[in-house]
Amino acid sequence: MEISQVATQSGVPASTLSKASYTPSFGVGVIERLELIALGRVAGFSLEEIASILGAEENPNIDRDLLLRKASELDKTI
Repeated sequence: MEISQVATQSGVPASTLSKASYTPSFGVGVIERLELIALGRVAGFSLEEIASILGAEENPNIDRDLLLRKASELDKTI
């Protein structure tokens, strides 16, 4: 998938995507991955926390304890 296509579909600026990748194209799952990152940011996760959850592979390594702690923090703020 070309950077321009990913930018259009995800809403992430092409300049940001080009900084994040050394290749001019992305794999099929990039849109879903960007959506998960955006959702994590809205939920209050740091980029470091999101990276640890998603990992570098296609299959996320979900730390359920981290998710439960963050859910508890969110409950306290609501």
